[in-house]
Amino acid sequence: MYGKVFPEMYTGSMVGAGCHVFAVWGYALASCDEKGCVELNHRLLSMLLGASVDQMQEAIEYLAQADPAVPKGSRCTTWWATHWECSR
Repeated sequence: MYGKVFPEMYTGSMVGAGCHVFAVWGYALASCDEKGCVELNHRLLSMLLGASVDQMQEAIEYLAQADPAVPKGSRCTTWWATHWECSR
């Protein structure tokens, strides 16, 4: 599978999130299935992306949080859902 990456990914509400967050997000976008589902294992990501297990767990938790730039009540609220489900 593949996913689209837009410049706003780097200049939007995730500015300052850290390289590890962007690395995990890129991996998730490229690895998801046609429904947008992806399994993220922090130990595996650590080996694949060259970061600590703790950094990978932190990145997964960050991406599972609500995106503060999305209005409350929106159907898509997390970083992942906002990018995947609402952009199709």
